[in-house]
Amino acid sequence: MVEKVHHPAPITVADRSGIKPDSPANKPGPTPGNANAPVKPLRDIKPDPRRATSPDIERGLHLLRQGKIADGEVQLQNGIDATVERLAGKQNLDYSQVKLATDIILTTYGGRNAKDKAAIVNAVNEYDKRIKVIVGLLHAKTNDEKKQATDVAVSYVTDSRPDRMSNGVRLIFLNGDMSKAGVDPATVKDVIAKIRPDRTHTKADRPRPRPENADAPVRQTENEPPIAFVVAFREIENNRPDNASSFISAGIWRLGERAAGKHDFYHDFAKASSATNKILDSYSGEKKEIKDALVKGVNLHLQMVVGDNFYNANNKRKLNRAMQTAVTYVTDTAAPNAMQPRERLAGLIEIMRNSYGLNEKIIADVKAQCEEKIAPK
Repeated sequence: MVEKVHHPAPITVADRSGIKPDSPANKPGPTPGNANAPVKPLRDIKPDPRRATSPDIERGLHLLRQGKIADGEVQLQNGIDATVERLAGKQNLDYSQVKLATDIILTTYGGRNAKDKAAIVNAVNEYDKRIKVIVGLLHAKTNDEKKQATDVAVSYVTDSRPDRMSNGVRLIFLNGDMSKAGVDPATVKDVIAKIRPDRTHTKADRPRPRPENADAPVRQTENEPPIAFVVAFREIENNRPDNASSFISAGIWRLGERAAGKHDFYHDFAKASSATNKILDSYSGEKKEIKDALVKGVNLHLQMVVGDNFYNANNKRKLNRAMQTAVTYVTDTAAPNAMQPRERLAGLIEIMRNSYGLNEKIIADVKAQCEEKIAPK
């Protein structure tokens, strides 16, 4: 049971009650219910504990600080759910209404310390994705429902928000979760086709000049890993490797973006491979379980980059280049990547088929060319 907090009746998103007649919110604008309707960024909303705080959110943050990751994440989701209900109502909410409410949560907790803010950002994105994106895609039956669900998925990735999670990161999270949840591969392909990974980056996401020390080790400082790795390594130490996987990915993205640039780390295999090799080198002294988790996370990222190359190969030259990239990824045993070639190939084929919905002929060609290279002489 979620603890109730008694406050004055809040302004609601669902019925717009409580809004003064001459307030900005009462002026003409997009009506709730349209996932593609432009939503004005909520940068002008100051943190307001009376509107968007929750005992469950606070308990969740406290549990995370104690290292109780699974319990903390559950409490955060409960708190977000209760807060969205308080702000926007609970009946038949569409994505735009949920987003307005969760944006208020992000803004309210924007003044917390870095770890708390990161936890809130991750929890809110997970909530929006789970409640309104994945569920909508799974339940859509008619063509109209599928189109609406796909539009919501596109909005989730591309809408501006008070948090700083990039569109590219949201897309990769969504891409993997759609496949894990069993969303139809054709629907996954349609979502990606509408988003087009090479166009998801805003001006702020474009590659920046490489720093002078770009070839230096990619830890934040000599002895300080990203916060995501701290959480992931703790989960591995506590024999909860499944809880660590998303944090491993987040840490890899953090370090990889710094080494290769945000755009190139997700689209340029050579630069992504170089950056991930540095990550593996930097953590080569860790215990086996941590190194194995890093290798798994690195390979998942590189498989996504190869899949992206094929997905965007709109002519023969690009297709040939993508094929060379796939063979290089599978057969390069000189890299500090402990995953065996056949295991890499199996993972790559799964990503190409389930996450990118690529043509079976292309997948068969990749399999044939890679197996020819790795077959025993």
